[in-house]
Amino acid sequence: MKELVIIAGPNGSGKSTLASQIEFNGEYISADKFEKNFLSHIIDKEERENRAIVIVAKEIQEQINHGKSFAFETVFATNRIPSFLETAKEKGYKIILHYIATESVEINIERVAKRVSEGGHNVPVKRIIERREKTLSMLPQLLQFTDEAILYDNSEEKLFAFLVKEDNQIKIIDSAPMWAKQILSLF
Repeated sequence: MKELVIIAGPNGSGKSTLASQIEFNGEYISADKFEKNFLSHIIDKEERENRAIVIVAKEIQEQINHGKSFAFETVFATNRIPSFLETAKEKGYKIILHYIATESVEINIERVAKRVSEGGHNVPVKRIIERREKTLSMLPQLLQFTDEAILYDNSEEKLFAFLVKEDNQIKIIDSAPMWAKQILSLF
């Protein structure tokens, strides 16, 4: 079966690290990867980021059009399920969500600052705060939309999974963090 895997969560939550620990069927699509590997010659950071986003959108659409399994990383700071995901579901894709977040936006801000100090990409503090609120508010809709899901908390030194969705059943496998309790009515 064709799989579309989403690695989602607020900036600085650990999406890229989590993605490096998951085996995917097919290509892994990341705007950060495209920006670093193919667009580093562009001086203007904003232009580089915008071009990477366009490339990723085209790449995702191409994968769906060709019926290929793939995974992609996203903050998912939208107001609704994007049409490309609805199209993928209509085309028989199994949609799998790996969602990662932290207990507070301060953790995310600190981790982005650490990433920048190590040569990684920056995200302005205001954008981190705005995106965190949007992506957390999207989680209930995403959880309902996906065929399978694993939710992770990455607030401490060790990442832990606390919720799994399989066969339309949601199972709590560990104590849910406060951020999840506040947005999901499952606890």
